[in-house]
Amino acid sequence: MFFYCLIPLVISLLLTLFILPRLMLISREKELFDIPDIRKVHEIPVPRLGGITFFPVVLVSALLTIIVGLRFLLESQVVHIYKDGIYMQFMYFVVGMICLYFVGIMDDLVGVRYQSKFLAEIVAASFLPMGGLWIKNLHGILGIYELTPDVGMPLTIFIVIYVINAINLIDGIDGLASGLGIISFATLGAFAVMGRQNFIVVLTFAMIGVLLAFWYFNLFGKAEKGRKIFMGDTGAITLGYFLSFVGLYLSDIAGRENIPNGMLLICFSTLIIPLFDIVRVMVIRMKNHRNPFLPDCNHIHHLLMRAGLDSHKVLGVLMCTSLLFIGVSVIGVFYKWNLTLVFLLNLLLWGVLNVGVMVLSKNRR
Repeated sequence: MFFYCLIPLVISLLLTLFILPRLMLISREKELFDIPDIRKVHEIPVPRLGGITFFPVVLVSALLTIIVGLRFLLESQVVHIYKDGIYMQFMYFVVGMICLYFVGIMDDLVGVRYQSKFLAEIVAASFLPMGGLWIKNLHGILGIYELTPDVGMPLTIFIVIYVINAINLIDGIDGLASGLGIISFATLGAFAVMGRQNFIVVLTFAMIGVLLAFWYFNLFGKAEKGRKIFMGDTGAITLGYFLSFVGLYLSDIAGRENIPNGMLLICFSTLIIPLFDIVRVMVIRMKNHRNPFLPDCNHIHHLLMRAGLDSHKVLGVLMCTSLLFIGVSVIGVFYKWNLTLVFLLNLLLWGVLNVGVMVLSKNRR
């Protein structure tokens, strides 16, 4: 298991550290920048193509890990990563990921209307249920247990689209989307290790390696020295779709392989900040008679900055808050609390956080 964690993480980390500086150089030469405006935090044009490294690097890292395992370990120790149909589900996932990947690149280069992106997301999300990966049981959350295909499959498609757009919209300050992604993948990877889901372990730790390298350049890189880069829509879409696949797979095998029945709630808790924030923002937009899909400055990180925090402090507050939500859910699941109660507790904590932030923001203004 140490092999499945370390090898993909190291490969993806080194590959990303090698590729990103060269990608930043190409972006500067071709003037492929994210231009500052009234809604954005940065004041200097920054390359926005960092996300195009995510999917290829993770794929290469995962395949190299398998190759190394087959070369130096007993074949029986590696082949069982394909158990429980994950190989077929992963192929459907790759097809959907390729569709989203090209749409993301086009959006970062020339721009794509949100209607076209939404259609691509529906198509990509539909590939997961086609591969047999859909929500079949809520294990008592809100009193709901087994789901029929005509309910579970559309619900799965909706959740995948929801997660992709939530990650995309929360990507508003340096290190936030990637930082929350690292926390999410680390949590899911830990449960995959516990359940000996080796292929999921390889994917999650490969993604952690990519995000750690990107996080370094995104958060600590200096734009004026040409050492800073954004993930762009390609990165946000890739991150959201990967999280959806890993979360759905672990939730699908909940109750087996040492994976707890409340795995779906734990997966949800890793993304509470972007998932709840998008709902709040869209409600505000519709209340103000604005298009809910057009960007504004009402996200949680905007409110915290208006409350007087700089971007690094906002990042720290939101990452610690994410760990709090995860901690509450993990404790509740392992101590066998009622899952509906744990869900409502997370909802209450989110409400308290939002009220506090809005009050601080209003008083500061």
